[in-house]
Amino acid sequence: PEQLSVKVVGRKVVLVGQKETQSTDEKGSFSYKYEVLKREWDVPEEVDAEALTCSLSKDGQLRIEAPKLALPATPERNVPIQLELWFPQKY
Repeated sequence: PEQLSVKVVGRKVVLVGQKETQSTDEKGSFSYKYEVLKREWDVPEEVDAEALTCSLSKDGQLRIEAPKLALPATPERNVPIQLELWFPQKY
């Protein structure tokens, strides 16, 4: 987890991973490697980005979750029933 960061930027989830490795071989040569991984995903409109959570499993799987937004309560209203006059066709 210390090599990963997850941010919500507007309506996007941004994942950044960083890894550094250093080594010296038997001849005394030194090598340094720095890797960066960056991924972005759009957060769907029906998802609450403010409630986003993430967790890392024991086997290294990163899980990003967020609940759907609650539908706004609509006030009760009567829907009028329209009458259509029906006249049979004459043949």
